[in-house]
Amino acid sequence: MATHEPHPLRSHFSVSFAEAHLDAMKPDLLRLLTQQGPLDLVDLAAAVGEEDEDAVEGVLLDMAVAYESREGWVSLLTVADGAVFTHVLTEDELATSALDGEDDLALWIRVAADDIPLRGGGLLGVTCSCGHLADESPVVDHRHTLVGPDGWLTSFRPGDVLALRLRDGAIDVSVVPDPIAAFEASKESLEEVRHAFSQAAMDALRDFAVRADDDDEGDKPGAPISAVVADLLLQRPAVFAEPLPPLGGILRDGHLELSGDLVGVAGTPWDGEDVDGLEPQDIVALTLARGGLRILDESSDLSELIKNLTASDEVLARIADEVEGEPVKAGLLAALRRTATGPLPQAAVLLLEARSAQAEGRVDQAAELIDSALELRPDLVPALCDAGEYAATRGHAVRADQLFEQGGLDSDHQLRRSLRPLTVLPTTRVSRNQPCPCGSGQKYKKCCLRNEVHPLPARAPLLFCLLLAYARRGRHVEKVTELVAASSPKVFSTCVDLAIFEAGIVDDYLTERGHWLREDERALLNRWRQVPLRLFEVVATRPGGDVTLRQLPDGPSIVVRDRDLYECAKRQELVLARVLDDGDRPALFCHPWHGDSDRRDDLLSALAQHAATPDPRAIAACFAPGLARDPRNDDGHELAMTLASYQLGDADHVWGQLAASLVERGPERLVAIGEDEKVRGVIQRRGELVQLTANSVERMDALQHLLLAADPAATLTYESSVLFKALGEGSEEERAEARAEYVRQVEEWWGPHWTDDEDD
Repeated sequence: MATHEPHPLRSHFSVSFAEAHLDAMKPDLLRLLTQQGPLDLVDLAAAVGEEDEDAVEGVLLDMAVAYESREGWVSLLTVADGAVFTHVLTEDELATSALDGEDDLALWIRVAADDIPLRGGGLLGVTCSCGHLADESPVVDHRHTLVGPDGWLTSFRPGDVLALRLRDGAIDVSVVPDPIAAFEASKESLEEVRHAFSQAAMDALRDFAVRADDDDEGDKPGAPISAVVADLLLQRPAVFAEPLPPLGGILRDGHLELSGDLVGVAGTPWDGEDVDGLEPQDIVALTLARGGLRILDESSDLSELIKNLTASDEVLARIADEVEGEPVKAGLLAALRRTATGPLPQAAVLLLEARSAQAEGRVDQAAELIDSALELRPDLVPALCDAGEYAATRGHAVRADQLFEQGGLDSDHQLRRSLRPLTVLPTTRVSRNQPCPCGSGQKYKKCCLRNEVHPLPARAPLLFCLLLAYARRGRHVEKVTELVAASSPKVFSTCVDLAIFEAGIVDDYLTERGHWLREDERALLNRWRQVPLRLFEVVATRPGGDVTLRQLPDGPSIVVRDRDLYECAKRQELVLARVLDDGDRPALFCHPWHGDSDRRDDLLSALAQHAATPDPRAIAACFAPGLARDPRNDDGHELAMTLASYQLGDADHVWGQLAASLVERGPERLVAIGEDEKVRGVIQRRGELVQLTANSVERMDALQHLLLAADPAATLTYESSVLFKALGEGSEEERAEARAEYVRQVEEWWGPHWTDDEDD
């Protein structure tokens, strides 16, 4: 089970039951922080008479209002008293009675984690829902929202600018009557806020860069918004005394990026894999270069951007790859060219121009720009590899192999292996020293031999390798990664095949580079485009690498010569493959998926559907890892992670009634036991609140019936259900959200109490 990731300013939203004996410290610690803070840990431990400073720190981390500043521990209720933050109310928020202000209202979400009084009555609390870390990020995280008592937002309207101010330990909610006038008077404070956040985001990036190789999943490249606000309030209490524009807008206008409750500089690597293998200084340079290309224009000072772009060959190579997926605007490229001085900066700008041209399908211009870059810097690795790919496509095998070698491609690289047979002159019927058949009077070797072309079967493997290289470039990468995400990395080759032929990569290749190919190569590609993906059964293998495949369900047999398949194929094994031809005989250029016969019906059904309505994602999804198709518990119910929370009236009385019919398992925890002695559900208590969990909707219904029989007036405060089969079904986003919700429920509600006797 994954480890729960703590809120940036505290370790958990609630103290575990095993640490309940430490709760008695909280009132004393809060009083000390309120009256005397900031205080260091040593003084706090001594004041509460606790020798174990780690235990005291654990309690502090678990208190929503306790915050460790640079000067020591403080109470956020004291530090933020009088502070106000604004938020624009939306229709959805009004309908759900919850404010999604993880950026605008970050500090209030922080202090409301253990509930905070709402002026006028009731409490503000926090709920969690699934969302994406950033607009362009595939990573799913949880967004926290502020929730209050019924009707707490009904007096407001969508579009109202709400002001949430803390006064004497309670939150007051009102409308900013004239936002334009109010915000106009706050320009000086706005600059202070932007400066503080920019500095914190940069510090967070540098800290992350230093620790990037430590394998600490808790390290983030951004700064917690609530921490920056708290530090700013400690230094300049008046900065949030009057309403400012919503904080999220302030930060975005300052060219900062927001990811959940974190703020980062433009270009922040929210997905840590973006910077794997880089040195700390290169992580910073890559981030700033990426951000600069996004936010700067031709009127900006571009000298620092060029410095970051050329910080190292690796930084330039990665930026160039990104530019091919997100081209740089023409005006900025022109300004960069004017600013760049010296061979490396000038070559770097030409490389970015070339990649931008490639991204937009202007391949001839891209090739010219690459040649110009290499004239300035003959050792520019990304340009060498591009030039090698272009030369190979045009049929210049020797030149291509030389460029690839200079670019650092190993001799065993797929492209170089497919080039190797083409780097020697083809065998011909005319002797090298015979007169040339063209009648020129010269020897054949001095005349037409140099123009002879290898037969198509010798060139076909290179043609497919060039297709693969093209599929790894720029905008095409996304098509491959989407299919892999819908299935499994174990069938990467199949996903690449689907992306090339079903997702249109081969069509783009022919449109952009087809004019560089020979006529017979274009014809071969057009034949390949018509070949569908099919399911085969291995019938026989013969020494030499021949494998006989029978097309399913009742198609003909075909013999392919493929050493890799021959070495691993077993009789009656399934093979999902696209059997192409090399101009002479059937051939497998892409390593096929092969597996057991129990997948036969599913795959045939998917392929039949695919033939009627082409959908590469549907084929890829056949290989998605997941649970059984119809997972059920011992009662025959469809498995689901279900959860419900109730507010009780007389909690002690109700808990006593429940304890009479359930089994006690730990402090404030009751379980329902079936006749087979397995757990059927769990009820946990936290003050006046109880949480019910079960692994099916039916079992949850039984628990709810039991609870409502003990307390008919119990108020439902939260309810959710995630089918286990949903964890492996649906779109990439749907599966990710289902898994994130499942993990959140398990970690937040089961936590350390997950036991070995749970059913299924």
